[in-house]
Amino acid sequence: MNVARTLLEELPNMKIIHLVRDPRAVLQSQSNLGQCNTEQGGIESCTNKLCYSLENNLVEEEFIMRDYPNRILPVMYEDIAKHPIETSQKLYEFAGYEFTDTIKEYVFNNTLAGEGNTNVYSTQRSNSSEHVDNWKNTMNPDFRKYVQNRCNYVIKHYKFDTAHN
Repeated sequence: MNVARTLLEELPNMKIIHLVRDPRAVLQSQSNLGQCNTEQGGIESCTNKLCYSLENNLVEEEFIMRDYPNRILPVMYEDIAKHPIETSQKLYEFAGYEFTDTIKEYVFNNTLAGEGNTNVYSTQRSNSSEHVDNWKNTMNPDFRKYVQNRCNYVIKHYKFDTAHN
């Protein structure tokens, strides 16, 4: 997001799709991959870095929306995973492209067709909505609480569900 304003100024026909994911899910994935271990500063450092970055991106997004209306679209990863066809259609419309039956079929086949997942971090899913909220069942409750407190502004702004379990 730090170069978005410059690009919008230099490219008057450019539009930006700002992909946003629930920070709890991001941090759970990073933790699972060993990116939040003690050598990396631990959970607190990992959480602070991500939340700080998300907060800065959010502020910049709001300025861009004000200064360049209709040229930036925040999109939640969760919406793509849970409603891939509807969200893809929205993305195409925003970008000014036709959402054809061929594209619809491609999106369906890669997100909803029920065919096997290629691997755990793949973008192709047999059913993308089944995987998007896995963090809610696996995240340590203390870790979740810490992230929710630290990333409260972002979680509330984007209206992510607050997990209390």
